[in-house]
Amino acid sequence: MVRPVSRDLKISFLKYLSDNLIMHSLKHQQQRGSVLITVAVAMVVLIAFVGLALDSGTGYLAKAKLSAAVDGAALAAGGAVTHGANWAKQKENAKAAAQAYFNANYPNGTLGTTPTLVAVDVTKSVGRISIKVDASAKGHVSLMRVLGFDPQEVRASAVVGSASLDMALVVDQSQSIAIAGTYPMIQAANTQLVNQLSEDTDRLALVFFSASSKVAIPARANDVGFDKAAALVEINKPLWHPANTNTAVGLNAAVDQLRHQITNPASSQMIFLFTDGDPDDPSAALTAADQARDENITVMTVGLGSKADIHTDFLQCISNSPDADTSCKQPSKPVGAYCRADPADPSSLNNCYDKLMTQALKLVR
Repeated sequence: MVRPVSRDLKISFLKYLSDNLIMHSLKHQQQRGSVLITVAVAMVVLIAFVGLALDSGTGYLAKAKLSAAVDGAALAAGGAVTHGANWAKQKENAKAAAQAYFNANYPNGTLGTTPTLVAVDVTKSVGRISIKVDASAKGHVSLMRVLGFDPQEVRASAVVGSASLDMALVVDQSQSIAIAGTYPMIQAANTQLVNQLSEDTDRLALVFFSASSKVAIPARANDVGFDKAAALVEINKPLWHPANTNTAVGLNAAVDQLRHQITNPASSQMIFLFTDGDPDDPSAALTAADQARDENITVMTVGLGSKADIHTDFLQCISNSPDADTSCKQPSKPVGAYCRADPADPSSLNNCYDKLMTQALKLVR
């Protein structure tokens, strides 16, 4: 015989079923919530990795392009620093050239960045020119912004500087200088020039000439450097032997010092010729200058005198300057420079020396 189920038992059974259904439903909802949280976290991590990959790649490209632009800007500044009547103008030209090159090669908006040429430092000390260029580029971040990252910034810098120099300073001491009374001005300019050289890393040969030549300070054969104090003493002595202007013998003595006296020459060798007039034998002087260039020596010339007294075309040919007449220009050989100074303006001689010295100091990375 089957007994009927009591009402209380039925109620208990229904309550049991209800509670189990509720617990099952809650457990299922909790599991579904956990899955949603896991998916959300995974999406954030995925976004972070994708954003990092994109932004890192863009940053790498921006860094490479910025570095190339900065390198070029430094070299452009190095080329422009050789132009200008004085050091202040040369620095101005160098900075302008660096900015122009940088703007052309890394324009605003490149790879989504905003570039800034932070600084162009142009300095000269003890015969050394140094140019340092610093720049930055700030760019957007793509997916990384979701995680609160700020725009990234890349920076680059480049430095160029002048190499060591072997110089032969060739100084005219002809009779016309004694008559004009300009030798104190010449001594002051030569003193300034020698003080720009490094007595530790540069070499100097000091040559005086009139009808003949005199090597007052010979170049060191093996060691670099020179005795600056002794050179300044020689420069500031009275005129050695005022006579005719035999420029060729002065140039030949200089070539002998740079190419035959020195056993381990520097990468940059230069003759710095000062004169106040035309030589007795222009043809011999041109031949001597050509022989210097054949030895890979750059010739710089300074003429002191009025336009009527100084044969500009001749001194331009002697130096193989860019503005030399086509009849004597030798583009395949070392190109020098020429500058005329006015004896009525003492500062013009210093400016000429400063200008040519800057052009003589080759910049290297």
